[in-house]
Amino acid sequence: VQDVMVDAWCVGYYGPEDHPRRRLSKPLLFVRTNGVDNDNGYARPVEGIYIVVDHQTMQVVEFEDRGGAPIPPPDPLRNYIGEAAPPAFPLKPLHITQPQGPSFIVDGTAVAWHNWRFRIGFTPREGLVLNSLSIFDQDKLAVRMVAHRLSFTEMVVPYGDPTDPHFRKNAFDAGEDGLGKNANSLKLGCDCLGEIRYFDAHLTNFHGEVQTIEN
Repeated sequence: VQDVMVDAWCVGYYGPEDHPRRRLSKPLLFVRTNGVDNDNGYARPVEGIYIVVDHQTMQVVEFEDRGGAPIPPPDPLRNYIGEAAPPAFPLKPLHITQPQGPSFIVDGTAVAWHNWRFRIGFTPREGLVLNSLSIFDQDKLAVRMVAHRLSFTEMVVPYGDPTDPHFRKNAFDAGEDGLGKNANSLKLGCDCLGEIRYFDAHLTNFHGEVQTIEN
C-alpha cells in the first residue's frame, strides 16, 4: 500500500450527479517501484479502479473495481532520472554578474525597471498577478497605463485518450486545481542565475488559514 500513488483529479461535470455541491475528486492510481529513489510513479498506472473522494470529509464515497490492464512491470528506463543520462559532452561554466547591482528597484510589492512600473500579487487560483502595469511614454513624456491586471486565468490540457478513465483528464489547472497553491517553494534554491529577487506568496487554504510559500 505504501507504494501506491494517488493523483486526485476533479470530478468534472458530465451530468446532474456531478453538480458541485461538495469538493469531490476522482483519483487515478499509480504504483511506485519499491526501494527506488526518484521513481517515476506515473509510469505504472493502476487501471480499472473507480474512486470518488469527498475532500471536505476526507471520505471515500464511491469505490468500484472494474478490472483493467495489468500493472506494467518495473523498468528503470521509465524513470527518466537526469543523473542516469549525463550530458553527451561536458558543459562549460556560465557566469552572470552585475557588478553595479540590478537595474530593477523593489519597494514592497512595487517593482520598477527601465520605463516600466507594476505591482506583484499572488492568488491561490491564478498564481502570479501583475497589477497597475504602466510605462513611461518617451514620445509623450507621460506615464501610460498598459493594464490594470494581468494574470494566467486558465490552462487546460486535453490528453486526447478516449478510453475510460482517461477521457476525464481534461483538467482546468487554474479553476479546478489552482496554479498558485501548487507553486513550488524556491526556499531551497533553483537554477536562476544573476541578480534575483524572490517574493513569498501568502495564500488561503481550504480551511481559510494563511499558507505561505517561501521563496
